[in-house]
Amino acid sequence: MYEDINKASNGEIQIDNLESFFGNIQEISKLDEKFLRLPLDEPLFEIDADSRKITVPSNFAANGLSVQGDHLAETVFFSIDRYFDYKDLNTCNIRINWKIGEASGQSINFSKSTDAEPGKIIFGWPVAKDLTGKSGTLSFAVEFYNEHNGNVTYSLNTLISTINIKEGLALIEPTVINVNDDILNMLQNSAFGEGDAEVPDLKWLTNGLVLSPEDTVTFKVINLAGNATDAGLDTQKLSSVPVKLYARAQAGAADIKYSTPAERDDPVDEYILVSKKDDDGNRIKLAEDGIYYVKTSDGTAYQLAEADDILTWNNPDIISPNKSEIYARYTTIMVEKAGEYYVNAQGVVFETEKDEEGHVIKRKIGQGPLETTPFVICPEPDAPDTISISSDHADLTGTGYSIDLEFADSTAFLTDGAVVLVAKASGYDNKDAYEAPAEGIEPKALIQYTWYKEGSEQPISTSKWIRSNVEGSLEISEEGKYTVGIKSFLNGHTSVDEVKSNPYIVSPLASKINNDITFSGLTRKNGQYWINLNRYTGDSDRNATKEFNITYTLNGNYSDEVICTLFVREDGEDEGSSTISPVTSASGVKIVVKDIEGGKHITLSSGAIDNKEGNYFIRLTNKYNGSAYSVDSDTFYININ
Repeated sequence: MYEDINKASNGEIQIDNLESFFGNIQEISKLDEKFLRLPLDEPLFEIDADSRKITVPSNFAANGLSVQGDHLAETVFFSIDRYFDYKDLNTCNIRINWKIGEASGQSINFSKSTDAEPGKIIFGWPVAKDLTGKSGTLSFAVEFYNEHNGNVTYSLNTLISTINIKEGLALIEPTVINVNDDILNMLQNSAFGEGDAEVPDLKWLTNGLVLSPEDTVTFKVINLAGNATDAGLDTQKLSSVPVKLYARAQAGAADIKYSTPAERDDPVDEYILVSKKDDDGNRIKLAEDGIYYVKTSDGTAYQLAEADDILTWNNPDIISPNKSEIYARYTTIMVEKAGEYYVNAQGVVFETEKDEEGHVIKRKIGQGPLETTPFVICPEPDAPDTISISSDHADLTGTGYSIDLEFADSTAFLTDGAVVLVAKASGYDNKDAYEAPAEGIEPKALIQYTWYKEGSEQPISTSKWIRSNVEGSLEISEEGKYTVGIKSFLNGHTSVDEVKSNPYIVSPLASKINNDITFSGLTRKNGQYWINLNRYTGDSDRNATKEFNITYTLNGNYSDEVICTLFVREDGEDEGSSTISPVTSASGVKIVVKDIEGGKHITLSSGAIDNKEGNYFIRLTNKYNGSAYSVDSDTFYININ
């Protein structure tokens, strides 16, 4: 296996014993999970495809699979013939179905291999805490299966086998089943043991992960700009613009080994020119104890710079030779989607030797502790703080219409046959959990507006993906209640749930009252309606009221109610001037209104306080969804006897 690892790494890893194996275990895991199978001589759980029986090795049958509370302390391996009847089982997914007490679940296989033994498939079963929550008899069976569009198209199951979980003191509530990532993440290169070469302390030369080699700004959150490109008719392809992050560490003269979590791509070295001049044309000095590089003579690779290269550059009195291009080695990672990002660094000491054929072999003889940069968070899309709908209300001055302020922020009126609704979302890039972006930075998220009408099963309109600071608009010509739903795209992810606004009403204006208002039950005197009321004294209602009807028609059916309000006209001090004011129950004359077909039945009575005589009129107001149309009746005179 050591030879296979060395070949798979193209000579970058040299393994010849267990110490060097565990000293490079992180790198080995990224080559192939099959190399993690240790010990190689541990008996396998043999599966007979014909009988479907699982043979448990004698040592496991006697000692049990694990101890209560264990988590990833044991990974057992199964073996089965690769070819069964017409089926290559290597094309199948594999899961181990298990049950212990009331707990049951399915474990995903780990480290499947077909080249360890010709004609066989060998795969692992990691024993996670789900299985070991309780002691007792564990029942298990293996399933090989294929799926298509969510439907099982092939399934081969073994018979049930049993094995013991030994009693322990741990009390664990099982929840997790697939632990393959946990296994890879827990791997850590070990030290080589006694007598390892001493490695100087490691220090970061950058302030963690930075956006450029010269950057010193510390940040915790990064948002990727989103793109939306047309990918066909009525479709868009979403993508996020990757961001490159830099880091640099040094541990004396030791080599630096950079790594990332097992699920991330390996970091990439980048050599940055550091032999530069300032704005005044003076050479920027390099650290004399720094590790720097120069290009090889053929310009295809980099090699360690010599001390003289640094000293020559730092001395302004020495004419810099052609070899003065000096570089620093940085590690880089790409941030392409939501997640947590960091880089590990270790100081490593190597010795070199030549094999019998004269090839140089690099051998690790010591390494320092693993040092990690602070995490950089690339968040998934979040819901906006607010979603609002608004519209521009037409100027209704002089039209007889008015709008109730209570409805102004939640209703749009079809004054010209249509109205434009405007939706806006806010708060995507300034959440409390995140660092606030710098002033003037354009929001990174993309959003999509989807419009709905109450009573319709399907959306009535869906916008293209646009910047989160851009408003969405829709022209509406039909009465109804409308909402807008918003989805967001940020950092390579589309939000799972749609966030909806409060309903917004689109309504016609209240129907106009036609100019055909008539009185019945009143007499005219000198061209004006005249009403006689007795003065109200508080002890008698004799002849204190007058009843009559007022009739009208509406130019349409948009009406919630028509109300009548009594107004009094009062002459002003200036000639020809007058004011009108609504009459309350205590300001002259009382009015009582009852509905009749085609109009209202009016009862007027002398007031309780001042029994004010004068010119009066009735204002008819038709109301509908917060809009109101008003028209005034003819004036009538009330005489108080």
